[in-house]
Amino acid sequence: VEQQKADAQKKLSREWNKVHKLQADLEGQKRKKGAIEEECDELKKEITKLRNKLSVQNESWKQVVAKWKKKAEEEGKRNDELLSQLMSLEEEHRYVKSRYASLKDAASGWVSPPIRARGHSPKKGWERSWVPSDDGEDNEEADERDNREEELAARMGEADGDEYNERIDATPARLESEMGELREDTNRTLSFSEKEYGRGEEYGRGEKYVATQSRREVMSAEPVLDPGVHVVDTQESEGRVDVFYSDGSRFTRMDNATTKLKRSDGSSLITFPNGDRKEVFPSGRSIYTYTQQGVQLETLPDGSQVYRDETGYEERNMGRR
Repeated sequence: VEQQKADAQKKLSREWNKVHKLQADLEGQKRKKGAIEEECDELKKEITKLRNKLSVQNESWKQVVAKWKKKAEEEGKRNDELLSQLMSLEEEHRYVKSRYASLKDAASGWVSPPIRARGHSPKKGWERSWVPSDDGEDNEEADERDNREEELAARMGEADGDEYNERIDATPARLESEMGELREDTNRTLSFSEKEYGRGEEYGRGEKYVATQSRREVMSAEPVLDPGVHVVDTQESEGRVDVFYSDGSRFTRMDNATTKLKRSDGSSLITFPNGDRKEVFPSGRSIYTYTQQGVQLETLPDGSQVYRDETGYEERNMGRR
């Protein structure tokens, strides 16, 4: 009995130790679970902070984007304004270039008369006049016309104000003096024959005819500066002026500053507003010069082309055979 009692006591002691061990493990699990829960709470707090920070940054970036978008729109409007100014300056440059070309042409042999301000049509008394063709005969009608011209110029100066005076005063002094000397000769004869120009009896009388042209930039064709120059009112599109020479040559200036000189030998020279030139010969050969690039392209009658640049390089394209 004592032996059995001792064995039972040992067995109970072992079981009791297992219970204590399980209780210790349970306590360890509880502590570990608590630590995990605390770590989760910390992570939740960190997530909340990051969300708040992201929201603030998102709002800040939205403001920055809105600011740059507004600035881009302002720069776009500014760019449009600059483009508009550039177009205005280009238009003014074309006008100045055209004016310079006319003054240069005047210095080389013919002069486009003074330009009146826009919106002024010929006034009463500004009309075509026929005068005798004899150079030695007194020309009372020409004197009256000169007086009417001076009176009209005075009225125009009062009406147009500074704009008209600035345009007239802008003429170089040397060229203006030359023009003044040439204007004094108003008794030179203009003869337009039906054979040469095909304009009918009006130009076949052998009398002096002075034509006045009204254009967008109104240009007077009187007085004629050279006995061999014939200025004809072509009645074509606004801004176009044709000048005929006694040798059969014809000079045309368009309102976009393009000029064309058609010579009596059949050749012609075209000058474009950008400075490019094209010369065509009676044989069919033509030479186009790209002024800014310094390049020439020659086209021969058989269709072959020759390319030349300013370095002396030459390339041939045989074209059709």
